[in-house]
Amino acid sequence: MDGNGLNGDWLSRPPKREVQKMAARIATERVLWGALLVGVTAISTHALFSKPTPVLAQPNNHGLPDQSLITHTQVLGDGTQQLCVVDPRQHVVAVYHIDAAKGGIALRSVRNIYWDLRINHFNGTTPLPEEIRSLIEQE
Repeated sequence: MDGNGLNGDWLSRPPKREVQKMAARIATERVLWGALLVGVTAISTHALFSKPTPVLAQPNNHGLPDQSLITHTQVLGDGTQQLCVVDPRQHVVAVYHIDAAKGGIALRSVRNIYWDLRINHFNGTTPLPEEIRSLIEQE
């Protein structure tokens, strides 16, 4: 013992309460580092081995795989938005004009294009399809 009635161990050993606090802090740090390691491993594994998700939406060409409707939008010179809707099953095209300022929508035109698509030429210039065909057949 020293002159104060204390032995010299109190300088080299921390009190029991301090040891418990340090042990709890070390255990907490180990748990946090372990959780971080598990999280990084899981994210890395997912990023490396998962397949990318396909994106179906494409701007200005919104055809669906089941071919229910196809749409196309375009802004006209006066600021009006034009919306074309094609129904491939019924062979119909509809054109709408949308007034962005007022929110109005107006049907401008509807047409069945079944017979249009069966014409060989219309307003065509030479050489016409039949002329090209006959030239190729002559070779």
